[in-house]
Amino acid sequence: MNAHTGILVLVLFAAASVGCSSETESPDIVRFASSELHALGSSCSGDYLAVDKGDFILVEKSGTSVLQKDIKLSDLGSHRLAIATRHGSIDLVTTFTLKHDNTVAVFEDVNFVPQLTPEQLDELKLPRDFKAKMTRIFKDAFPTLVLCPLSGAT
Repeated sequence: MNAHTGILVLVLFAAASVGCSSETESPDIVRFASSELHALGSSCSGDYLAVDKGDFILVEKSGTSVLQKDIKLSDLGSHRLAIATRHGSIDLVTTFTLKHDNTVAVFEDVNFVPQLTPEQLDELKLPRDFKAKMTRIFKDAFPTLVLCPLSGAT
């Protein structure tokens, strides 16, 4: 795991969870959730992200780490998906856009819902530029992901 991945793992561990609802599974959600998410250019080999039993995981040669427990996947329309996790009364929402016949997931944004005020960030002991830092870290670590067939390694 490189430094960016390690920081991303720490950031994602900070988020707790909300449940995954099967009645909202669109074809885009089914495709995303039933794929290994490899870095573009990896030829669907090596470390990858995946949805497994309602969790968002990182699979590496050294083992599997749960990044986010009990995620909620939502179809936002126009081939955009959101992964939400609960942290207290706040959702951390990461958005991807599916491109190239839904074979590539491009990181779009990360947001808090509801939006946090500077005072709330202070209460949570988070830097006021936390959203910008998280966005930059995620774009550096996983800018574009290829949806690859499951290999059975999870």
